[in-house]
Parts: sequence; C-alpha cells; structure tokens
Amino acid sequence: MALSLGKIATKAAKVSKGIGQGLISQIPPLPAYRFSVFISAGLVPLATDIRFQSVGNLDIERDVKWESNQPFLVKDETIKKLSLKRGLVFSGDGKPSMLSASNMAQMHYWNERLLRCDLMVCSIDSLGLPKAAWQIENAILRKIDWGTLDASRNDVIIEEMSFDYCYIRPFTL
Repeated sequence: MALSLGKIATKAAKVSKGIGQGLISQIPPLPAYRFSVFISAGLVPLATDIRFQSVGNLDIERDVKWESNQPFLVKDETIKKLSLKRGLVFSGDGKPSMLSASNMAQMHYWNERLLRCDLMVCSIDSLGLPKAAWQIENAILRKIDWGTLDASRNDVIIEEMSFDYCYIRPFTL
C-alpha cells in the first residue's frame, strides 16, 4: 500500500504533536532587532545604557584537528572582537550617560590601565522579557570610534565601541 507525501506529512505531524514537538513549530523565532546590552564596569552596573543600534561579531568558533581520521579539539586561545554601535547619548541636562562617563574616565588612563568589564547581550520578546542571552566576561575596551563628522549630511553621531574578549557563553532564559 503506497502512501502519498501528504498522508505521510499528516501522520508525521500527528506523531510530533503527540511528543510535544508541535508546539515548537508554532513558536516564532526571536527577531534580531529587539535586544539590549548590559555592561558592568568593575562592580558598577551601567544599567541605564542598554540600547544599542547593533552588536557585531556575536559568534563562537572552534578549531578541529584531524589525525588518522580522528578529530581532536585545538585549545582556542584566540582573542575575539565584539563591537557595539549606538547614537552618542547625553542626558537632558547635558551630562554624559553613565557608559559615556565611564569611557571618558577610562580615557584618562588609556595608555596605563586596562579596565575589564562584563557584557550581557539579551534578545528580548515583544513584552521586553529576555529570552536568549550571551555573556561575555572580562572584556577589554579596545577602541572607541565616533565616525566622521560631516556638515553636508544630516546624520547622528554613531559611537562604536570595540571590545576584546576570550570567551562567550550563550544561554536561554
């Protein structure tokens, strides 16, 4: 007895719903445009500066070495880079945001000290609740770029912060 593709799909759907997999197919994926970034510099959480335009280089990669058809992991000690972009932010009273103030204080000792910070990037749902997150510990601010100022264009100043880090840990909430 031959079954058509439609009948096979229908039976597979019934089986998968029976084991709870039907619910997974009904949940939409998280959008990439809804996220927040939490930064802690030292022991000070900079909770007011969570909005960014983009987060770049959020990835994990590993090296595998093959010997005699057997895979072996190569210890990863490479330095990875993470970039955060946002419009330059000042409060209504003309004072810099907490993150900008922390960056300015760090610039006084730019060539003398390294300040480690922890970052948490959270993907959030339509209610603003975090659903997935990536934790980056002991990141070091390597570069701040304010882009090009151009009087012939009507753009906002984009502040890009580049961090070096060794390890990222993804998890769901």
